[in-house]
Amino acid sequence: MTRFLAAIGPMGQPPTTAWLLFPGDPEQPAVMAPSLTSALPELHRIARGGAIVVEPALAARGAACGLSVGTWHEDARADFTAIALDIAGRASFSRIDDSALILRFCRAAAGFAARPPARGQHGPVLVIDGPGLVLPDRPGKIDGLSVQFSPGEAAVIDALRRSVGLDRVPQPFRLRDDDKLPVSEAELILLTDTLLAVTQA
Repeated sequence: MTRFLAAIGPMGQPPTTAWLLFPGDPEQPAVMAPSLTSALPELHRIARGGAIVVEPALAARGAACGLSVGTWHEDARADFTAIALDIAGRASFSRIDDSALILRFCRAAAGFAARPPARGQHGPVLVIDGPGLVLPDRPGKIDGLSVQFSPGEAAVIDALRRSVGLDRVPQPFRLRDDDKLPVSEAELILLTDTLLAVTQA
């Protein structure tokens, strides 16, 4: 079996990088090492003799280690995006198990963040600075479903940019009485569709 290798890092002090194989071993989803050279023996052990191809961003380091370049496939991209959001502290996604749904949301969020519509009311949707948007529970209120964007650690933003073209961390939540609550899968689908609709209007 051929496994696709991607990376998030360097992170922390001393700097280390998360090296991720897809499909991965659920018992060990990442190898933490400062360089691909030092991570390679453990990666080969996890791959159990299968071939390893690297993401395009790792082409030079992969070639130096005798690895070839592969292309993102949707399952790897979805799982990688979800892991990057985990590292970013993705409490907003704690009720979401479907990484393909997270990927779809992030693609819609990337389009919205790249060219947010003007601040103000767009039908039932309120576009706010940041950028972000709110689907109020009632007209004139800010309680409801919301998406906002925040800066993130450079390594996480780099990973999100490579996987889905995002340069900020998207944060979906339900605002209720000043509390930010995690969204359900149905709510994330609604937010995804709203981001697409507002961006394309």
